[in-house]
Amino acid sequence: MEKDNRGFSLIELIIAVAILVVLTGMLVPSLLGKIQEARRAKCVHQRDNLVLIFNLASVDHDWEDCKDITELKNDLGGKDPVDYLIENGYCDEKEAVCPVFHTKYELDYAVIKGVKSVEFLCGCNSAEKGYLAMAGDITEKGDYIKKSTDRKKLIEEIYNQRGSLLEVSSGFKNGTIAEGMNNLYWRPYYLKDGTIVMYAASGNTASHAGWGAYLVYVNGEIYESTKVGANGKPATNSVSSFYTYTDADSLKDNLSGLGFEKAK
Repeated sequence: MEKDNRGFSLIELIIAVAILVVLTGMLVPSLLGKIQEARRAKCVHQRDNLVLIFNLASVDHDWEDCKDITELKNDLGGKDPVDYLIENGYCDEKEAVCPVFHTKYELDYAVIKGVKSVEFLCGCNSAEKGYLAMAGDITEKGDYIKKSTDRKKLIEEIYNQRGSLLEVSSGFKNGTIAEGMNNLYWRPYYLKDGTIVMYAASGNTASHAGWGAYLVYVNGEIYESTKVGANGKPATNSVSSFYTYTDADSLKDNLSGLGFEKAK
């Protein structure tokens, strides 16, 4: 029998290529998902390990007396705690970078009801969710809505319970007017229906900072002040009228008129 040396026909090649495209479309997303899952698992391990490293360094340097992140940074001469751990050999630079988002971890440190809370933050986890939940719990248990409690009371309570406000991470500041700003902290604010929003202002204190905000956080979305000061730099706009809004949607619908635009 004569051997057929014609090879594949054009139609057969097209069919083969089509099959490969389909298989690739099925396999690649699955493979990428597995890779991302592995990176997230690695991130969890790294963050847990950094907590152990930080606790060891705390004993070495008597940081356990620090009540909040501000005191800790002051004790370090203003140096970033993660940079301090790297520079002093407690961990290497690679361990201090999130393998998913490729950003350096940021330390959230507070003493809540006498218990030290240490967490290393990146895009994989969010201290904001716990912070919002805590503010919501304070609002509910204090019956703030029924009593029309002054919003500054919520700020005072969360500050007293945590020993600190929550610092605005670089992940929230990047790409906004607050990029590069230091000493910005989230202050919680409850709306008429009990929804908790937050605004970013300077200073880690129990004050309402004049109700002025560079950033506003509403249901996972960031809005930035459109105001510019006489020096040409970004300035705060007032959040003092937020109490008049029933819920998050009504607030978002009116933020533009209050001098805030969506940042991301």
